[in-house]
Amino acid sequence: MNKYMSIMATGMLCLGLSLTGYAQQKSVLTQISNPGRVFPSADLESYKPQLEQQFGVEKATKILHTVTQEGWPEAINTMDERLGDPAQNTIKKFKVRTVAMINSNYCLVSVSPADNPGLDDTYYLSSGEPFYMLVGKDGIKNPVAPPLAKAKPAGATPAKSAKTQKSK
Repeated sequence: MNKYMSIMATGMLCLGLSLTGYAQQKSVLTQISNPGRVFPSADLESYKPQLEQQFGVEKATKILHTVTQEGWPEAINTMDERLGDPAQNTIKKFKVRTVAMINSNYCLVSVSPADNPGLDDTYYLSSGEPFYMLVGKDGIKNPVAPPLAKAKPAGATPAKSAKTQKSK
């Protein structure tokens, strides 16, 4: 009976840990409520180690490439185009996925054609890939996202617990 309880407890613990990890990484589908809070020249290069750690090198590279207006679709990649009424209304209609909170004041979001069927093709990248925007937290209807993880220093080793240190 004890063995059975131990196996059940271990299974429940593993299930709980995997669900917690999933919940922390889950994105939220929401909308941009204030296009004026979208930052067209977001420089996230200093966050590159954290982005790589959290999303992997390939996705971090895509984020860094498409988070500024130069990486956005042609219909919104200049100030004049974004300030026009059609673009302002479309940006408010975008269904965006929250990706990460940065400094608790900014939300990194992805805009994907899969989440926005029916929008004019000029509001998508020609590759069909999602693009990213940095939006002030007050410019998103539901700014819920996992915080961007702190970067681990290169060559860092895990800290030893007091129990591990005593056994040596």
